[in-house]
Amino acid sequence: MKRFKLFISSLCKDTARAIEYLDSKKCDYEIRDITSSLSDLKEFLKYRDSRLEFEDIKRDDKIGVPMLLIDDSDLIFDISEDGLKGFKW
Repeated sequence: MKRFKLFISSLCKDTARAIEYLDSKKCDYEIRDITSSLSDLKEFLKYRDSRLEFEDIKRDDKIGVPMLLIDDSDLIFDISEDGLKGFKW
């Protein structure tokens, strides 16, 4: 069974849409709110500071949330039908 962590910011306009989509798929996930928890922020920064997937995001002066982490390895930024096309739930 896959493990999902959804990194969000309660201040981000895209957060509600990501949560709504995952809920519609009946996905069991943990929420990590980087704006309300320092430990969640530190965990997020570990990925943001070390993963190549963030290069374009950082270059465009974006933060990179919402971000779906799958099995502590795969990062998904487009949490929608298009972004997860072909994904096996």
